[in-house]
Amino acid sequence: MPPKSLLQFLLKSVISPKSLQVQPQMSTAQAVSTGVAHDEINSLMDKKEEIEPSLLDFIRESVSTVKGIEPENTPYGQAIAQLVEENYSPYIKQMDIEGFKEYGNVWREEIPRPEEASEGATRISYGHFDKRTNTRRLTYQDEYDENTKKWYRITPRAFFKNPITDHPVFKSTTDGKSHQDTSFVPHGDVYKMIKELTHAIQYGPLNKEERRELKRRSHEERALYGEKVYRAPGTVEDEAHNLIEPAVRERFQTLIDSLSAPITLESLFQNQQ
Repeated sequence: MPPKSLLQFLLKSVISPKSLQVQPQMSTAQAVSTGVAHDEINSLMDKKEEIEPSLLDFIRESVSTVKGIEPENTPYGQAIAQLVEENYSPYIKQMDIEGFKEYGNVWREEIPRPEEASEGATRISYGHFDKRTNTRRLTYQDEYDENTKKWYRITPRAFFKNPITDHPVFKSTTDGKSHQDTSFVPHGDVYKMIKELTHAIQYGPLNKEERRELKRRSHEERALYGEKVYRAPGTVEDEAHNLIEPAVRERFQTLIDSLSAPITLESLFQNQQ
């Protein structure tokens, strides 16, 4: 059973051996040098390992490039690939707003009546045409609620789902299909992918009973605190987003800083509208 607070457990068993190499006596910036990160990412390039399909598709959604160069062959793509692969490689399920609505994972915020709303309109969808896949991507929607007589903006709420098994990747005994820890994120959204990657780091090293206990604890905390669970000290969500997430983002920036071509995090969002 994992300790009630994951702080010590994560620093010793997750962040340190897998990727971020944080020691209790030093910061992430001290522990991971630019030179080390550069050597690691070069090693990944030299091996030319096959990138897991869902990660490959995510990279192609999130990285802009020039004609003739695949996103996964750019330093940007390699940085994303390395970050995910060194942190338990969760499956990345990309969805538009309709997909998130089907799962019931959306944010709903009251807004004034949209200027674009014609008389009698009850829904307006916003998005862009994706040239790579020849499809229209719906990123968010404005909807009119007949019950409240108000308009609401519906946006994706990224989330993480995990099976209770002895390993992050397993074979189902019923359908024979491969299942694993999964991050559900908007198409090509690196920022939200990193937010959900923190949960893969929490569950990745645990056995079945430990995973079951952590999930039980998470459910109890959410029932107790509601949406305030993210700010309640010591909760699973607090540890994920206020302890682990900053370290993962720092690691990502370290990888980016180690690349030969000068880039910024903003360059990874060029395809997102």
